[in-house]
Amino acid sequence: GGATNFQAFNAPFIEISKGCGMASVRNNVFSGACVTNPIKPLVNRKDEKDSEPRIGYADYNCFFNPQSPKAELYASGIVESKDAGAHDIKGDPGFAQGPSAQVLIDIGEAWAGKLKVSQILAQYRERYAPSATSPLASKGDPADGKESFIGAIGQKGCTRADDCFGKFGGTDEKSGSKREK
Repeated sequence: GGATNFQAFNAPFIEISKGCGMASVRNNVFSGACVTNPIKPLVNRKDEKDSEPRIGYADYNCFFNPQSPKAELYASGIVESKDAGAHDIKGDPGFAQGPSAQVLIDIGEAWAGKLKVSQILAQYRERYAPSATSPLASKGDPADGKESFIGAIGQKGCTRADDCFGKFGGTDEKSGSKREK
């Protein structure tokens, strides 16, 4: 989403051109838009006036944009399935470090190779991991498993094989063994 202290994110999160499509949009967190006028996070391109669906299925997403309270979640007709968003969460995703924490990266150290990609992603993992009280845990699409979660990162201690964002180039929390770099 947008960075409120830098600039407004005054655009859809996903905008799909005519002739393009997505099979599904699920288990995502859409957060941080900070505009005052109503937006639709998932839309057809604004310069294309057709109304063909571009997304086959959309559900089990989290939308949290308190500075855009009038935002519609899905543009009319963009999702083919009639029950789009039936299980969406509309509220604070409960990230571990809260909505105002920033990930600070020394770009010079990154370019010099002193700060590894694995270290940068680990910082994002810490920032965006769901807190113990987050509504994201075990609320993902059941088609992805009974303990699936919404967002890119599972809660601390999550052992799902697909919870790997920011978990490479260091020591595996569960086994204590080194992971590949």
